[in-house]
Order: sequence, then structure tokens, then C-alpha cells
Amino acid sequence: MRFIDLFGGIGGFRLGLERCGHECVYYCDWDKHAVSVYNKNFREKHEPADITKVDAGSIPDHDILCGGFPDGWTSTYPDGEAVSDSQRYKMLGNSVVVPVIESIGKRLGELAGSETSHRVI
Repeated sequence: MRFIDLFGGIGGFRLGLERCGHECVYYCDWDKHAVSVYNKNFREKHEPADITKVDAGSIPDHDILCGGFPDGWTSTYPDGEAVSDSQRYKMLGNSVVVPVIESIGKRLGELAGSETSHRVI
């Protein structure tokens, strides 16, 4: 199956899925250091990118959406002040999870009634 790797970090999800025979068709992470390691690990040339600013139409069709938890940016505010766990999850939910769930819902809608709808289960 084809999968996309959001918040892909250095490629842990990708490594596991490729070892199971699946194909990575898209990667996105905004941490420049993680992207650099990912590029070395997989001999690719990605640039850091914020998934909330990526045109959804540029993301290839896929069967599986992988999403690593983007915890690096939720531990502190830009001024360095600590953020509580409940604040972290609110920020995450408002800025990342909702658009990702919308994307999943759109894809599920496309699969509904098709011969591939069994893959969703």
C-alpha cells in the first residue's frame, strides 16, 4: 500500500512500513535537523515544511496516513515559558489534528462504495 509520512521525523514509521512492503509517497516535517537525518537515511532531498501550509492537493493519493506526534514545538511557548499538557493538546488539536482528520475524512469518502473500501477497516 501507499502511505504518507506526516511529522515523519527521522523516518521510524517509514522504516517499519517499508519493511512490510509498503511504499512511502510523501513526507513532511518542519524540523530542519530531523529532515536532514531523514534525507541521509533515505537518500532523498526534502526541505522542512509546515504541514498546515501545504496545499492538500499536492499530497499524493495514499492508503495509509502515518503521523508522528509533533511534540517538539508543544513543550514551550516561543518565549520559553513552559506549557501544560492540557495546553499542548489544545494547541495540537486546533492547529494540526483537525486538518489531518478532515483529510482522512475526505479520503474515506472517496473510498466509500469503491472496491478498495475494505482497506479502511
